[in-house]
Amino acid sequence: DTLLTFQNTITGISPSNPLIFQSATGNPADVILRNIPTSYPNNYVIDLSGAKYITFRNLTFQSLGTLYSTCILLRNNTRDIKIENNVFEGLTVTAWDSSRALIRSLKATNENYITINNNSFINASFGIYLEGMSTTFPESYNKILDNTFSNFYAAAVYTQNESYMNISNNVLSTNTQYSSGSGLSLSYTDYSKITNNRISVPKSYGIHLYYCDGMFSNYGEVSNNFVLINGSNI
Repeated sequence: DTLLTFQNTITGISPSNPLIFQSATGNPADVILRNIPTSYPNNYVIDLSGAKYITFRNLTFQSLGTLYSTCILLRNNTRDIKIENNVFEGLTVTAWDSSRALIRSLKATNENYITINNNSFINASFGIYLEGMSTTFPESYNKILDNTFSNFYAAAVYTQNESYMNISNNVLSTNTQYSSGSGLSLSYTDYSKITNNRISVPKSYGIHLYYCDGMFSNYGEVSNNFVLINGSNI
């Protein structure tokens, strides 16, 4: 099993000189990082604890615990992280459980400027679960772009206490029978852009917005999304 922790800023790296972990071939199937977590303390493959300026590219992450399945954990003010062109895999589950989110941030601190781009998320309760500290002190400027999510149970993307998010050009599909399931479930996610997503869910919500605010001079945008649903809520 693989358990890697990156703490604080690593000497020598910067925005212009990031630390990059990637497959030499460019094929995610050639490098598989895997864990089968059995408890909350080891519920990760990669633990980013106060880390900055790191890129993960063209890798496969598997977290296959029956009760825990987080691949990348973001905490302790981690920021300026790029996660791109990877494959994330969990087990098929039938429970609403943030411990079974493939990428997760913890509420105790804010993780900002996280870019999650062009990845594939397969199975788990949530593909991505991001939660800021509070509505007064939210996470900011996180981006979820051009990803594919399949067979999630609760939601492909769940956010709470966020601001200036960009969730665009993602493809989300599942056969979940969860009565409160969503493609996108966003709470207190203000001044944000949700555009050009393609969402297919069998029931409940395609896009669920709860207290997601904007202002005339600083508005949010929900536009050009395609939602296919058999339930009653878009």
